[in-house]
Amino acid sequence: MEELAKNRKMNGCSEYEDDNFFQTVNKLTYNSWFGDKVLFTSSLYWSMLRGEYRFDLDNYLLRMEDFPAQTGMVYNYGLIHHSYGGNAAARYYINDGSITLGTNIYKFEREHYLDDRNVDKAKNITPADYYDNRGHKMSYETFINAKKSFGNFTLSANVQYRGVKFWYVDLMNQLVNFDENTTWNFINFGADASYKIGSHNELYLKYARAHREPTRTDMFGGNEWYVGSLTTTDAEVSNDIELGWNIAAKKINANVNLFGMFFENERSLTGTLGLNGLPEHEKADNSHRMGIELFVDYEPFSKFHIVNNSSFSNNKVKTETYGTKSHVLTPNCTFNQAFEWRDNKWSAGVEWKYRSHMYIDMANEFRVPDLWQLNLYGSVTLGKFIVSGHVNNITNRDNMQTGVLTNTNKARFMPDAPTNVFASVKYMF
Repeated sequence: MEELAKNRKMNGCSEYEDDNFFQTVNKLTYNSWFGDKVLFTSSLYWSMLRGEYRFDLDNYLLRMEDFPAQTGMVYNYGLIHHSYGGNAAARYYINDGSITLGTNIYKFEREHYLDDRNVDKAKNITPADYYDNRGHKMSYETFINAKKSFGNFTLSANVQYRGVKFWYVDLMNQLVNFDENTTWNFINFGADASYKIGSHNELYLKYARAHREPTRTDMFGGNEWYVGSLTTTDAEVSNDIELGWNIAAKKINANVNLFGMFFENERSLTGTLGLNGLPEHEKADNSHRMGIELFVDYEPFSKFHIVNNSSFSNNKVKTETYGTKSHVLTPNCTFNQAFEWRDNKWSAGVEWKYRSHMYIDMANEFRVPDLWQLNLYGSVTLGKFIVSGHVNNITNRDNMQTGVLTNTNKARFMPDAPTNVFASVKYMF
């Protein structure tokens, strides 16, 4: 906080910390109607990412732990990532309803390596390779969805089977034998019902149950390599229920949504970072997120709109270490209020954004302060060009965007940008 008070534009990275990445995303799709009742969609996809980023250990120790600089080391973290797969689905339309069948096959592999070659500051340290390994994940999914209307009632339901297999290869030490049981089989399902009241109102009720396998980082306890055993293989389970009301009328569009999300084995944020720089998690005995979401777009008179998008929630997590606490980095309130003028060729508005405080740590001892921000925005259409602009944080308020807890129980904050301008130009053809 002291450094930020002196210079909010300070960069927490040193001159030695940079990165160099290349990424490509490719997709081939085929869609076709068979007759007038069957729609077939399919795609093949492949993405690749390759790059490296540097980590200055002295800079980290000085800023995060208040230790004197002493190692002279800058580490080089590398990633080589490939993911590819294909999916297909067919939807058959029946009177006032439809049935959809689909499948997806997905393969993901990522190589992780660490060295200090050509990047050590001391220059008298023998370059070394620390680890080089590759994780693989294969996923297969198939689902069926059915939807049917009965007058003003609409019912729908879906079931998905998902099978996942993870395996690991140590490229530096072929003697490492990874024989852990990392295969998961999930049945996910959901259903919802809606009822139309007149031509402008709709009530709905939804329920869904979903499973998620642990990430590699969670299984490896925050490490980038297999240490001989796994921290966890338990799947996370979420049960989501929502009750809502939609309004679609000439002067107003609105939604009120009551929600409750109840988790089993949730991997909740601890507020600390692991050795790989990624957030660490702790398995929760049980946890929930409950609240209300609101959206309103009201036009009291021609071209003038009052828009609000807000949420209010209660978010609690129970862990063996800390008992029942509030979730880390989860605000109980967000409030976005805008006043906007819209015409055929232009629009302009002013927006006030508010976010309540968030706790940084699971003990709920440190927190990111409340954030509020005043913004201006607008756009104009000039022929085939659309020019838009934003002026954010026009009051130049000292906001904190997020925070992290060091291993020595000290809070470190990431500031929001001061007054800043963003503009874009689009050409339509």
